[in-house]
Amino acid sequence: MKIDPTVMYHFTNPEGWKGVNEGDDGFTCLDPRTGKYVDGETIRGLWPSRRLIPQGVESSLVPFEATKPVIWGLPKERPKSWLNYKDGRRDIFEQLMSCCARRSNLVLLKVNLKPEDEACVVDYASIRQYSKEYNSENDWQKKAKIEAEAHKRYWESRVPIVDYQGDYILPEIVVANPIPQDRVNFLWERDLDDFLEEICGGRN
Repeated sequence: MKIDPTVMYHFTNPEGWKGVNEGDDGFTCLDPRTGKYVDGETIRGLWPSRRLIPQGVESSLVPFEATKPVIWGLPKERPKSWLNYKDGRRDIFEQLMSCCARRSNLVLLKVNLKPEDEACVVDYASIRQYSKEYNSENDWQKKAKIEAEAHKRYWESRVPIVDYQGDYILPEIVVANPIPQDRVNFLWERDLDDFLEEICGGRN
């Protein structure tokens, strides 16, 4: 299924939504456009905060660019492929929502994208499909090789959002540039368990 290249849905928590509106006092953030650090309390909007690929074993087969922070999003509020994906562990969408909420309520933001954001789509299934092989391996060197290869495939799945053909199993939208506050819209705040009960049938 093709996606709308002008919008993404960003799940966070009340603290994350507060940061969009008030900044993050006491922190500094790197502006990828200028290469300079800025005071967190002066920031409004969404800023790249978590590396696309962590530095370490995971990034041993990819260029340094792959480890730069990004903003994450999904193409829909309730993407069917994420809801239906199974790989032997707990539901992957439930796991993602739990990470976003961080033991708090879940907040959903709708983000308006523009061409200058240079949004890309990556397929998280590139990593998940290696999980069974990784978990069944006991040799740590072989596990490291599996992990590195999985993240290499993930990085190589990257495609500009305008060129995405709708063929990924677990599509994620990533943006490496800050998105201003006026393009970040609050949709709702909900109890995490209530939300998961409604769309996933609750926790297993």
